[in-house]
Amino acid sequence: MATPVGNTIIGIRGAPITCVKEDMNRNYRGIWYGDSPFNFVFPTVLAKVIVITLISRGLFVLLRPLKQPKFVCYVLGGIILGPSFIGGIPIVKATLYQPRETELFRTLAIIGGLYAVFLVGVKMDSSLIARSAKNSWRIGICGFLLALTVTSTLIFTQLDHLPGIIMRGPFVFYVPLSLSYTFFPVVAEALEELNLMNTELGQLAMSSAMLNDFIFWFFLGLSVAFKQDTISHSIRAMFSFIVLAIFTFTVVRGRVKLIIRKTPIGKPINDVYIVCILVGVLFMALASDFIGSTSLLGPLLLGSSLFWGIYPNLLELCCFLSCKIKFKSAILLSLIMNIKGLLELINLHRWIFSTYIDEQTYTQLVLSTLGVTMIVTPLIDILSRSRTRLDLSCRNRGLRTLCSMPKNTEFRILCCVHDEESVHSLITLLEASNPIESSSICTYLVQTSELIGLAAPLLVPYDKKRRKLKLAFSASTDQIIRAFENYAKNSRGPVMILPFIMVASYKTMHESVCRLAQEKFIPLIILPFQLNNRYSGINAHLRQFNANVQAYAPCTVGILVDKGFSCGMSLIHFSYHVIVIFLGGPDDREALAYATRMSDNRMTVTVTVLRIILLRNVEEEESQEATEKSSDEAALDELVVEEFKIKNIGSLSSLWKEITVDDVVEVMNTIRSVEGHYDLVMVGRRRSWSAMMMGDDEMMDFVENEELGLIGDMLASSDFCGGKVSVLVMQHYREGVTTTRSGSNKSLIEKVQLLTRHASR
Repeated sequence: MATPVGNTIIGIRGAPITCVKEDMNRNYRGIWYGDSPFNFVFPTVLAKVIVITLISRGLFVLLRPLKQPKFVCYVLGGIILGPSFIGGIPIVKATLYQPRETELFRTLAIIGGLYAVFLVGVKMDSSLIARSAKNSWRIGICGFLLALTVTSTLIFTQLDHLPGIIMRGPFVFYVPLSLSYTFFPVVAEALEELNLMNTELGQLAMSSAMLNDFIFWFFLGLSVAFKQDTISHSIRAMFSFIVLAIFTFTVVRGRVKLIIRKTPIGKPINDVYIVCILVGVLFMALASDFIGSTSLLGPLLLGSSLFWGIYPNLLELCCFLSCKIKFKSAILLSLIMNIKGLLELINLHRWIFSTYIDEQTYTQLVLSTLGVTMIVTPLIDILSRSRTRLDLSCRNRGLRTLCSMPKNTEFRILCCVHDEESVHSLITLLEASNPIESSSICTYLVQTSELIGLAAPLLVPYDKKRRKLKLAFSASTDQIIRAFENYAKNSRGPVMILPFIMVASYKTMHESVCRLAQEKFIPLIILPFQLNNRYSGINAHLRQFNANVQAYAPCTVGILVDKGFSCGMSLIHFSYHVIVIFLGGPDDREALAYATRMSDNRMTVTVTVLRIILLRNVEEEESQEATEKSSDEAALDELVVEEFKIKNIGSLSSLWKEITVDDVVEVMNTIRSVEGHYDLVMVGRRRSWSAMMMGDDEMMDFVENEELGLIGDMLASSDFCGGKVSVLVMQHYREGVTTTRSGSNKSLIEKVQLLTRHASR
């Protein structure tokens, strides 16, 4: 049917088509020639994109305190620009919503949707479903079936009262199906915005959502047959779809494997291949549409077939999940599984474009999707603010420190490696840690990489199969792990290396590290400190990662500032000189306990302890509580000091020095005057109670690197020993420090008894 006003709009088989009068003047010459930019297609489309971006980003800034995701802001921006608000103004409608520009904009939106679905396939791991924990299977399937049962019952019983569903037949069954799904990319994006991606609950939700995705795409493939008029057409369409899928997963995937094998590790893929893949997305959309299916199915198949879309085995995403989930966690999980996003809107747009539903029903579905997400997302943020989200199944985290660790037990260390620069220093530190038969060293080596190109983070054990496939996560991954494995084979004592590969965003990477340390009962985490300023952006993320680990770690954390010590040192002629600067306090006690272990290796390691004693006058205004705390800290300090002295009686490789000073200024001058050839300086990050009473906290204002503490920051500078001595800054388990300062006397006595038992051994 034709409309008499302006452009002609007709309909063929229910699909609207806009006919636009041909304009011979297509080139925009500029405003200086009197041309209005809004009379031409391209400037108008650009103006519309700018307006949409400004409004949506402005809404995101305004609604961010309410924890609203970007999806909500984009939809609200579209509603504001729609005919109900700004789009209804005559001048705006005549300027930005002309039929020619609208059709071009709609075409660009469809192409964007094709590439969005392609990225969905790239980011999904099809092998995760078969190897996920039973919980993800139960939650994914039961949640889907329950939602499907409820929605199907409501729709089929009230179908006569739903005139908005124009298309009947098999499509009626697809309506409750679509309303029952939880899409994996939508959940992953929301969890990333809420900083919940690396939590156990977030990983369980993502694996369950991925199972929902496979169910949805399976039924979407079946829709190829259901859309046909006759059985013979359905058989032909289904056969064509199967041929297309086989071609994609055999021929296309085989070519992609060949390209990966031919590409040197660490080198980017040739631009020609990238262009071919991008063009292939459009080709697959055309092919799937040609056989009678939706154009979205082809890009999804192509994305799923790409080898890098499935090679990161996400087996361990759910390997640590408990069979029992608390009620609060179950509520939180149910809210996460109700998050909606872009893929739901793409599906709804496909319905309205194919005239399966009318505009009123489409509007209701979009508003309900928007409303659910607006309500659910803030609730998730409120329920997940608890610090115990790192451990959903354990209320009490045991005290794991070097002081409380029994002597003749396995010494477990978690080492994080970001690049090859810190490999030698970490290996040297491990060798100095005195691996012996009665107390071997087990090193959990975590090679970290930033999350790029994947929706879900992962922490997986490294295996040699990836070497054969040349699918390293970075160019140096193999060399880093080989170096540690070679060290374990050639070490003087028993050393075991358990390598892991972690891919996550820097702002949530610490959660996986802390969880691994908690699961494996690791008493010490070693983190490299980046002094290289060539990559300031990356260094800022790594420094924040170190600070996050210090804040949430369930054990002692050591930050290693590598100055390139002992570059020519070998395991055959190993010699190591360590000095510990001891002022007192939980952190310094951890440093001295670590040095005590090193001092057992008397043939190769020499340990010097410089104890600085602060003499202070107890002022009248000083509270009795402060005096008691200072006395308690001093008692704990003496226990560790006596253990070191008794252990090294008659040892020529250990040296003890004591210096008395009056104030913090003399402390700094004493440290600066340290002379001698040392490979490593060990110091605590925070001082004892008495040191803080003398102005330690005030001097922190002059510290550049807060994660190193006052003295650690000074030692890391180039002024100390010519900048050639590496520094290890130790921090005691944070909850332990809190207990010492504000806890009860009972907890203090327990810690004294623990240290006493350790000293007696």
